Amino acid sequence: MNNKHYFYFSLSTFVMLSIVVLVNLSNQTFAQVSPLSSPVNNYNNDSVFTETGTYFNYYLGSNSIHNKFALAIVNSNYLDDDLKNSNKLKKYNISGYDIHAGAYVAVMPDSMWGLTNFGYRVGLSHKQFRSANFSGDLYKLIFFGNEQFEGKNVNFDNTRLRSIDYQKLELGIFKNYNDNNTKVNICFGFNLLKGQQLQSLNINEGSFYTSNDGDSLDLNTKFSYFTSDQSHKNFTDVNGIGISFDAFFVIENTKSKLSFTFASEDLGYISWTKKSYLAGVDTAIHFDGVEITNIMNVAQENLHGISQDSLMDIIYSKSDTVPFQLSIPEKLSFEVKKEWNCFINSALIGVNYIFDVGQPIPQFYAMQTAVITKWLNIGLIENYGGFSGFNAGLYFQINTNKNFNATISSGNLTGFILPKEAYARSVSISLSYKIK
Repeated sequence: MNNKHYFYFSLSTFVMLSIVVLVNLSNQTFAQVSPLSSPVNNYNNDSVFTETGTYFNYYLGSNSIHNKFALAIVNSNYLDDDLKNSNKLKKYNISGYDIHAGAYVAVMPDSMWGLTNFGYRVGLSHKQFRSANFSGDLYKLIFFGNEQFEGKNVNFDNTRLRSIDYQKLELGIFKNYNDNNTKVNICFGFNLLKGQQLQSLNINEGSFYTSNDGDSLDLNTKFSYFTSDQSHKNFTDVNGIGISFDAFFVIENTKSKLSFTFASEDLGYISWTKKSYLAGVDTAIHFDGVEITNIMNVAQENLHGISQDSLMDIIYSKSDTVPFQLSIPEKLSFEVKKEWNCFINSALIGVNYIFDVGQPIPQFYAMQTAVITKWLNIGLIENYGGFSGFNAGLYFQINTNKNFNATISSGNLTGFILPKEAYARSVSISLSYKIK
């Protein structure tokens, strides 16, 4: 195999292995994008209190890669043609997950700066985000080879891969307002960000042509690649510094018990420094080569190492190690909730959207809860969109006394029950305790 043929393996393998890595990482833990909860759970008329809390939210979803296939990759199981063909590929496919875990302390003093009913909140959290956008033809090229594409173009325009980890120091202020008719809770947060690691590949234009007899290949691609120092990407490594802002607003009519909630999370950016670099590539390459029947099973002895014509050499030759800034995925949410004093004690509908990750539509969700005992509520969750299709799950809320609150939920239980038919799995946990 010549060096130019190896370039073909470099591009395709890099793209597909990134998707595989995404699936591997995403299935190590399970969670969801859950119904909204306030950054501070206290909604009553207590004028002075301290609240401590912790939370873990994780959502994994895909519109085309089902759970059974993903778990087969995680467990390094043999992927037969039936399994590879069982994914419901679309013209454009998306996979992704979003983790957010942290702890906080919120304090409502007698007064703050001479103002009453104002408090402050301090928290630490860890954020991970992965997403992949890829065409169905690219999937088939990687897992079935280029024989089926003789005399045809494989199009992989708008392929996007993003992997980012960062930590947040959260500083916020909040205000509770209650009267006979209205309850209002407002929180504004300012976050200092520590960038741990980043990889972002955006292929704006990409096509791969195999001649009719399979003896020549043509690659045309235009892409940008951003990365932090991948030799230092541990939790304690600092590869970037940034800022972001959060906002949370809920208003409730106490007579009708109808509430409206708006939330914005992580409007901001990180400036990536040190050995971070960016590259922009616009190239067309023609080369001769043999027919490839399975790109994932090519003998290493045929690759002859990385040459000056390989993709990585092209990236390095066009890279710049100057610091750069990239926005982080921002999520907007809106929710409407109605409560009753009966067995079915609440129902809500909501929508959220993560920007700049290629989601085809927002995620829509609904939840209905019922009173089981004086300390236990159970709910049903239904959701559709975002990274996945229709999913359903359960919600549990425990209040052993008015100071302690715990919730655990999964909006994607079908991922555990029907792994070959389901395209998401998830869990969300939160705990809080108020000290008067």
